[in-house]
Amino acid sequence: MTQAPLESTPTPISNTVGQLTLVAVTLGGLSILLAAFVVWGIIALPLGIASTVLALIVRSRIVRSGQAMPQLATIALVLGPVGTALAAAAILAVALGLPFLGGTISNSADTVQKYVQTDLNTVNNDLTRRMDQINHSQELFQKDVATINSDISQRFSQLDKTLTTTSKSIETLQADTKELRTSVGADVRSVRTTTDELTKTMKGLEDKVTAIQKQVDYLCTHSPSTCP
Repeated sequence: MTQAPLESTPTPISNTVGQLTLVAVTLGGLSILLAAFVVWGIIALPLGIASTVLALIVRSRIVRSGQAMPQLATIALVLGPVGTALAAAAILAVALGLPFLGGTISNSADTVQKYVQTDLNTVNNDLTRRMDQINHSQELFQKDVATINSDISQRFSQLDKTLTTTSKSIETLQADTKELRTSVGADVRSVRTTTDELTKTMKGLEDKVTAIQKQVDYLCTHSPSTCP
């Protein structure tokens, strides 16, 4: 009885190969993701290279084991080279774009510096003009203060002279008043003396008139023929 030939059974993939496949897929995906941001291309490049190397190692082990290439390993073989290519393109784009960006940044900086310098010049000119105005106003104020002080000094001097003249006039008036009082007092005393003397004289005259009237009455009484 003839024995049928045994079919070769594929060797199962080890856990190490499966883990390497997952790592290769992960690194490939990260390299593509980072390369999409261009500026992270320098980080994406080693990730893409590592993913490609791991994918090749996984492929060689699978081929030696006699198994068909699993779908995940195929994805790793695609993601690794794509991520590497995109990272290299991103690095190249950054390298070529830096001079342009540097020139643009330099021009922008020059423009900003010109605007800033213009603004500074405008501010300095405005400050200078305002300081000149303030200095001129201060000079005018000092002149006004000097004029006011001079006018006040002249007015106080005139007032002092007026007060001195008024004081002298008051002193003269007081002296004249005192002299007038003295003179009036003397005149009043003289008038009183004269009045007293006049009163005495009038009294003497009245006494003489009375005596004469008595003599006339006597004569009229004793000799009527002599009376009018």
